[in-house]
Formats: sequence, C-alpha cells, structure tokens
Amino acid sequence: MADAYGYFLFNKSEDCVLDEKELLKKLNKYRWNFSQDLWKIDARSGRISTDNLEVQYATVFPSRITKVEYENMDGDEIEITMEEFLELEDQNLPFSVTDDYEPELEEICEDIASAISKGWIEISYISMITLRERSFGALQIDEFGQGKRTRTFSGYEEAHSIIIQHTKK
Repeated sequence: MADAYGYFLFNKSEDCVLDEKELLKKLNKYRWNFSQDLWKIDARSGRISTDNLEVQYATVFPSRITKVEYENMDGDEIEITMEEFLELEDQNLPFSVTDDYEPELEEICEDIASAISKGWIEISYISMITLRERSFGALQIDEFGQGKRTRTFSGYEEAHSIIIQHTKK
C-alpha cells in the first residue's frame, strides 16, 4: 500500500493581523490530513505549522471534526466534541475522530476568518506517492471570509486535474 506524504506551508499577507490562539482553535477543528496532526506555533521560529512536518494525505478540502474519543488518565475512553477537546490542558493526547462532515468552502472561510482582523492567510501543501502521483493545493482566506481554493493533481491512475473554487460572496 502506498502512502502520499507531503508538507504544509502556512503563510500570511505582510499586513496580516490575527489572533493566533483563536486561529489555531479554528484550524484544529478540521482534519487537514490522515495523520490528524494539530496546528501549533513553533516555539523556536514562531511559525504556524502542524505537529509533524511530514504528513499523510494533506488536503485543502478538510473535514470538520465534530466529535473525538480519547483515553483519560484513568484509562477510560471519553467521547467529547472537538471544541471540548481543544480546551483540555493536554492536547497531546492521542485521539480518534468519531464524527465529522465535509463542509462547504464558505463555511470553512467564514469560520477561520473570524480570527483574522486584517489581511489574509494561506495554507498550502505539496504531496506525492513516489512514482505514482503528485498534488498541490492552496486555500487562501481573507478577513472578510472570502476564499479561494485550488488543487492540482497529476498521476498515472488519474488524468491531470485542476480544481479552482471561490466563495460565492
């Protein structure tokens, strides 16, 4: 079985003003890759990135996580909302997603934009399965909740494809 390994890059406009803590909460409500990595601020560089730099099956078409299950200190399996999980002191606990859905681009952009006061952010990725396929994607969201999402894919099992979506506003 092949795995598509890749990397995310978080970027923002030079004039961007955002609440980083709130932005992380917003980003972490979505499943951006199979690895279920959470977004964080790197202590050394101050840059926003995922827990693991190399991720499996990165995407800019994330699912919205509504419920997760984790094991508490007593060994009990607890199911809670993702928002409740993100309020826990130890977010390094392994968890599994028990409920999620595929949100529209507008929902993602409106949600994440509430953490942006000025400018825009961009999440992009590059991913590949050696000798089989390559993909690149980017999601840009501005302070008004406007967004653009692109994905380019090329591989031997599927013809080259390009997807470009804009919010409807």
